[in-house]
Amino acid sequence: MRPNGVEKQVRPKWEWQPWVNTLAYFPLVNDILDSVWSTSITYDITPVQQSIWYRFSANNNPAGNTITISGANFYSWWIKFNSKNSVNVLFLWAKEWYIWFQFHHAEQKLNNRFFIFYTSSLQAVVSQYTGINIGNWHHICYGNDNGTWNFYLDWNLFFSTTRSPYSSSNKILLYGSWNSADTADISNIILESVCRTAQEIQDYYNLTKWDYWIS
Repeated sequence: MRPNGVEKQVRPKWEWQPWVNTLAYFPLVNDILDSVWSTSITYDITPVQQSIWYRFSANNNPAGNTITISGANFYSWWIKFNSKNSVNVLFLWAKEWYIWFQFHHAEQKLNNRFFIFYTSSLQAVVSQYTGINIGNWHHICYGNDNGTWNFYLDWNLFFSTTRSPYSSSNKILLYGSWNSADTADISNIILESVCRTAQEIQDYYNLTKWDYWIS
């Protein structure tokens, strides 16, 4: 049975590994499999192994690479965009966007921002610009902490809101683009049932940043 994570557990002192609150973990080193349960990635272009990550692309379809899972309240991944016009990783998605990150959209006002849509007419709470650039590795994570959505960029709290998405979905957009030539490198996808604390996020970042040449 998949853990429901209703009660906050105390994580063993850090060396990160899947634990009771982990719903899915994709290391993306030797394959694209979930090493915890049996969650799978749905894709329309096969991801290509690079080093300790995989390179993702999509066939002119922003919904091209997805994960379907229930009960997630925390989402974490390492990512490096190799080109623009992309929609980012691991946000609630169904027939409409609910929560997402837009990287280099054709409209300048949408570039490099987090969005939470809180009405069916697509009114949104929008973050400031992130400053994420092509060719740089970043750790991005976000979670629902008792009704507050917190978004972290390289362990720093970047955006926070108590607005909730107008609907919910078990489908998570892993990677998509309106341009089939666009790609992104993705590593260490983690989905958990309980939102991590700021200290846990900082600890994880410091533990793993060396794998991406960040000192």
